[in-house]
Amino acid sequence: MVWNSFLAFVPLVLALALYARRPQTALVLGVLCGACLVFKAPSVIRGLRVLAANIPTEFVLGMVGVFGVLLAVVLFKPQWRSTVLYTVGTLVFMVFLPNAPYVLTDVLHFVETARVQPSMTVMLLSVVPMYTAYVVCGWSAYVLALTLMSADLQRFVPRVSRRTIQGLVHALCAIGVYLGRFDRWNSWDLLSQPGMVLQSLFTALTTPRSFSIIFLSFIIVAALFEVWQLVLRALSREVQHYPRMQRVISSR
Repeated sequence: MVWNSFLAFVPLVLALALYARRPQTALVLGVLCGACLVFKAPSVIRGLRVLAANIPTEFVLGMVGVFGVLLAVVLFKPQWRSTVLYTVGTLVFMVFLPNAPYVLTDVLHFVETARVQPSMTVMLLSVVPMYTAYVVCGWSAYVLALTLMSADLQRFVPRVSRRTIQGLVHALCAIGVYLGRFDRWNSWDLLSQPGMVLQSLFTALTTPRSFSIIFLSFIIVAALFEVWQLVLRALSREVQHYPRMQRVISSR
């Protein structure tokens, strides 16, 4: 759960830096998320070792060449620097974004955990609040990250509405959630095993059962996104009114 929470907040950190232009806030949130990994340090180290062992040498050399070209452009073509960083950052953002709505599927783990609890009291006072906070935080990260991304991206495609951008991203995330939940792929598997991931993607889109699950996931994600946006907007209005209420109370 800690690891999935970290992955869910990676897109929000990127969105704050890329689209909200708040690098300080992104840095603070990134440090806080990274601090959570202290509890999962052994698992993270093992995962990095497995990742390094599975990446083909040819692919590593190719990526080194690509990043070398990008670094040269950033260093020697200052006028292209912002465009390159924005483009690369957006690609990384899209690769990690499905990890945020993925938390909704962890309700399966909730059912399993609830079954082994010694009593209903333990479940209600421990398991339910823990999973509720986990899902709410992860899903809120998705809504905030996509809202920032779609608003900023519209500057480049003004004729495309935000809802259209968000709908396309919902569809891509539904595919990503399916690949993660059923085929057990991770975001970084695009680096280590790109061919296998693309093969799984093709199979998922051409198999009626898999496509039906992806379509249902898209409907759920899109509907919950609209509902959660309303919730966050209401909370935002309450927060904006709070200082005014404080001044009214103090003046009495």
